[in-house]
Amino acid sequence: MGIWKKLTLLLLLLLLVGLGQPPWPAAMALALRWFLGDPTCLVLLGLALLGRPWISSWMPHWLSLVGAALTLFLLPLQPPPGLRWLHKDVAFTFKMLFYGLKFRRRLNKHPPETFVDALERQALAWPDRVALVCTGSEGSSITNSQLDARSCQAAWVLKAKLKDAVIQNTRDAAAILVLPSKTISALSVFLGLAKLGCPVAWINPHSRGMPLLHSVRSSGASVLIVDPDLQENLEEVLPKLLAENIHCFYLGHSSPTPGVEALGASLDAAPSDPVPASLRATIKWKSPAIFIFTSGTTGLPKPAILSHERVIQVSNVLSFCGCRADDVVYDVLPLYHTIGLVLGFLGCLQVGATCVLAPKFSASRFWAECRQHGVTVILYVGEILRYLCNVPEQPEDKIHTVRLAMGNGLRAIQKCRD
Repeated sequence: MGIWKKLTLLLLLLLLVGLGQPPWPAAMALALRWFLGDPTCLVLLGLALLGRPWISSWMPHWLSLVGAALTLFLLPLQPPPGLRWLHKDVAFTFKMLFYGLKFRRRLNKHPPETFVDALERQALAWPDRVALVCTGSEGSSITNSQLDARSCQAAWVLKAKLKDAVIQNTRDAAAILVLPSKTISALSVFLGLAKLGCPVAWINPHSRGMPLLHSVRSSGASVLIVDPDLQENLEEVLPKLLAENIHCFYLGHSSPTPGVEALGASLDAAPSDPVPASLRATIKWKSPAIFIFTSGTTGLPKPAILSHERVIQVSNVLSFCGCRADDVVYDVLPLYHTIGLVLGFLGCLQVGATCVLAPKFSASRFWAECRQHGVTVILYVGEILRYLCNVPEQPEDKIHTVRLAMGNGLRAIQKCRD
């Protein structure tokens, strides 16, 4: 702002603060001017307030409207970039307050409504809607009703297994160690365990030796369910697990390891009858729901314990950010990651959207799979978006239906395509 404009504003301030008439029009204009990035106005306003006792006695009233008009005239025609989205920020603030009150009311419900209730609600309301799509060489999909039925089968099979283990070990948790090829089976078992009220630890399938043993121990799991392709990982620590009465099972139809039972045949033959909610009636909002482990790069993996309250908070972020039931969410993050499992898969259960799970992140295949599956929402973490921007540009890169990206840890990107 030039010197003459500053002097003019000072004169206007001195005129306006002494008026007997309501000075709110000019005050609003001055406040707007200050918010538009000129802190000098705040200083001038303070000086005018200090000088009000000396100038109010001779101030002509008719200057109020003139002062307001001139003040507004001196404002820039367009707001600076920092305030162009002010209305969005205000709307976002009110939306946060609304969701906070809504979530607070939800916390008053006992027993709590967990992600299991979300699964059963979606299976009842939209039984034929695709809940999960797994990409890769062995691509497969499953509907809401099929996923609920398979989780019920898993619950009935594991109910007896967990009962025996808990009696011996006074523990009620389970751990899952699987590769992406067993995603649908693993998620069915995970949801089945949740129907029984059991917390579940998702362990990095690359864990071996002491990190794997420590992860199982620290989760307090009485049952470990392992992908048959991870036979070597299990057999390295199996004697110590069996010595601690931790029951181990393969998520397959055969077991190559003595002392380890295969669950496949039992899961196929089990009934899909609904699991009574009374089996998880003891769950509280603060009860542990999921254990997510750190990578272990600075020592042994450490568990992050997500309570049912925390899981509901994170899984509802999709809905909060505008994700709808007709969306298709592309999730390239592993299930042993909070964003991959809780925000991605469980978030889709909450809102009723379809979750597309990729076995691993591929920058070269990313947009092709988005086009193939009609993806509308993508999840990211860390440097995923930077990797995408570093891939050589292709003519079809902008041909997609993605409208929203959600995640965290995004650094500044020097050059990126729209």
